[in-house]
Amino acid sequence: MEKNENTRKIHKSNLMVILVGVVVMSLMTVFSYGFVLDALKGSAIMWAAGILAIISYYGIKNDMTKAILILAFPSLSTLVYSYVLGGSSVSFLACYLFLAMTTVYFEEKYIKTFMIVVSVPSVISLVDYKIIDGYNGTFSGAVVKFLFFLFIGWSLYLAVKRGKSYILRSEETLRVVEENGQVANDISNNLNDAISNSRNRVHELAAQAQDVSEAAGQMGTVVESTTHATVTVSEKIASATEEIDRNYEMAQTLEQSFGEVSKSVNEGNAEATNVRENLDEMSKTVAGAQGAMDTLLEEMSRITGILEEIDAIAKQTNLLSLNASIEAARAGEHGRGFAVVADEIRQLAEQSAAAAENINKIIAGLSGTTQDVSEKINAGAQAAADGVEKMGGLLEVFEGIQDSTKDAKGIVQQQYEVIEVVKRDFGEILGEIETLVATTEENTAMIQNITDTIERQHDAVDDVEKDIIDIAGISDDLKAQFAK
Repeated sequence: MEKNENTRKIHKSNLMVILVGVVVMSLMTVFSYGFVLDALKGSAIMWAAGILAIISYYGIKNDMTKAILILAFPSLSTLVYSYVLGGSSVSFLACYLFLAMTTVYFEEKYIKTFMIVVSVPSVISLVDYKIIDGYNGTFSGAVVKFLFFLFIGWSLYLAVKRGKSYILRSEETLRVVEENGQVANDISNNLNDAISNSRNRVHELAAQAQDVSEAAGQMGTVVESTTHATVTVSEKIASATEEIDRNYEMAQTLEQSFGEVSKSVNEGNAEATNVRENLDEMSKTVAGAQGAMDTLLEEMSRITGILEEIDAIAKQTNLLSLNASIEAARAGEHGRGFAVVADEIRQLAEQSAAAAENINKIIAGLSGTTQDVSEKINAGAQAAADGVEKMGGLLEVFEGIQDSTKDAKGIVQQQYEVIEVVKRDFGEILGEIETLVATTEENTAMIQNITDTIERQHDAVDDVEKDIIDIAGISDDLKAQFAK
């Protein structure tokens, strides 16, 4: 990015020099030759070259092409300018100036390209050597100027190429030096950080050593307390073992009780089953009696209907006998016998009606009694059905009790197993406690050795801290040296 910016500045600077040169050359031409046609043509050529340079500056994007065109148009215009004026010894010298302006880019390919662009027309111009060496010049002079142009261009090309290689090596060397300096500075900073961290760690280590020493003393007290606590725990475990043995005996008693409960539940279940069967039979019997009562009520209803028909016939007969008596009375002596028969029939009809009425009353009373019996039978049937249902619920309760008893027996069995495991674990714990007591006595001696070692370590930490302080001084000197 910085290189492109410098190139743009050189483009602009060269363009300004060219435009100034165009103005100067135009003025010199007019002053030297006057306002003649050739002078005006020469000035026009110079201005055309300036305009082409401006177009190249604003219209070309590629930096190399832009640089060559900005300088090539004015260079070639000097040859045309000299040709129009019949030869000029000064115009070709401008090519040396443009070559120098090309060198400002400090790119050997720019110089090489510019020399090729200018050299070809220059060689052609040797045909009319006055274009290069002037009106009074010679062919040899023109050749010398051209060769000198090539020599200077080649020398500048080599110088730029060599200079760029030197600059690249210098930049590489500078980069390495900067990297080494940065690395050394980073190392110094890291070393200072490490030293600072080490000093902090040493202080922490010293503090930790002191804490460990105090902890070792406290550990001795704790070990002694642990020994007493271990003995107490051993006694508690022995007491707990006795309690476990009693729990084991209670579990056995509980298992026997559950066995008796299970037996009673089985017996109750059997009795409940028998009662349920009896209730089922009774329910069936009551249902049969209820059916018979319903049939009896239907028959009584039919008898009542028949009695009603008999009563109706008796009433009709009584009416007919009354009519017969009336007709017999009309007949006089001849109808007396018929009247007696009619009276007998009337009496018989009245007796039949009275008998039917009595039977109807009896049937009505019997029907009420039968209806009451039927209702009671229905109530008994419902009670029997409810009894069957309740006995079913009782059987389910018995089954639940039996299942619970089985589960309880399983739990008691698991308790047996747990108690056995606990007894075994307590035995192992007692063994471990005995080992712990022995190990605690050994740890007491080891703690004393640790305390002595920590004291020696504390002295060594003091020596390390002194060495770290010396290293920190050396690191500061190294950092100051690279800072220069």
